[in-house]
Amino acid sequence: VLNQGGRSLICCRQFGLINKEDPYQKGLETGDYGLINWVFPQKEVIGFSELVGDESPLHHDHDYIKNSTKFKTTITQGMYSGSLFTKLFKEYFPDSIYLSQKYFFRAPVYVGEEVEAKFEFVEMERKDKNYARFKTSIVKKDGNITAIDGNALIWLPSHPKLQLI
Repeated sequence: VLNQGGRSLICCRQFGLINKEDPYQKGLETGDYGLINWVFPQKEVIGFSELVGDESPLHHDHDYIKNSTKFKTTITQGMYSGSLFTKLFKEYFPDSIYLSQKYFFRAPVYVGEEVEAKFEFVEMERKDKNYARFKTSIVKKDGNITAIDGNALIWLPSHPKLQLI
């Protein structure tokens, strides 16, 4: 478990911890997964809005939220929430390359709310190219509600210990 400023990263294996220094040590098995717990502060959500030009009051205007929406407080941008997968894959497979990601937005992620992002290894889609398919999800820690789910395709670098089970 790595703790980064109140945020924790956990990389696990169904039957034991994966060695982060050598994630290919025992190969990849269906069900191998990694987790990261995260809280999106208002300052970061506003920064992301400025970066991408998203001026929606849903992300920063508490009066608008209170008087004009069904939400209880400001919400993060869906793509900003989904960016947790990039961090998680890079922590676990630093030399990997993101090829694709499919998102289904199921529920809002509120600013200040703790969520858990998870990937789970499904299969090698193209063994000759080292394309790995993962299920992805972001779950709200309070209430265990899925906010985002989908799947990702990741290119894994060739490695002499890459065993696919």
